[in-house]
Amino acid sequence: MKKTALALMLLFAFPLFAQNVKVPAKVKDAFSKLYPKIASVKWDKESAKEYEASFKDGVNECTAAFDPAGNLLETEIQVATGTLPSTASDFIKAKHPGFTIDKVFKITNSKKEVTFEAEIKKGKKMLEVSFMQDGKPIVKKGAPEKD
Repeated sequence: MKKTALALMLLFAFPLFAQNVKVPAKVKDAFSKLYPKIASVKWDKESAKEYEASFKDGVNECTAAFDPAGNLLETEIQVATGTLPSTASDFIKAKHPGFTIDKVFKITNSKKEVTFEAEIKKGKKMLEVSFMQDGKPIVKKGAPEKD
């Protein structure tokens, strides 16, 4: 009886996790114009005002965020770890000893402003650290950098 109840709960809960995101045609059209060669895209709805396309451009992980009208909000592209400004690498070494840089993403917003996000790891611990284009750290609200 317990197995049947569990099976029924899982059966009815599964659709909640497998919901498809309904992406407005304007958003899909804008994506297709920017990335005409990309065939496989995973869509997420980040908020009521943001749709995010996740895809691979060759071997690089990428995302593109759009508003419901199809305006590009930002792009995020995985780049070589050596792309990170040396001041950012120095900051990571000083503030996060023992961590290594796992991945680096270049983020470009709608105003063409560039920032970087580094995924760093130490054993099983993973952190994300953000930087301005010149390598100065970006301190996110509620997550001050440790001294």
